[in-house]
Amino acid sequence: MTVRVKDILNSLNTEAPFSLAEPWDNVGLLVGSPEQEVTAVLAGLDPTNPLLD
Repeated sequence: MTVRVKDILNSLNTEAPFSLAEPWDNVGLLVGSPEQEVTAVLAGLDPTNPLLD
């Protein structure tokens, strides 16, 4: 089964609706394509360079 970025966004929006975000919060897909295949997921509250390495 191929998972695409849009599938993850839909799941996140179901659990934590983007519409409930504060106006200054960046939510949803900011960079990239919703059609891109997902091969790995990394989550972090405040991403830093060491986390991303």
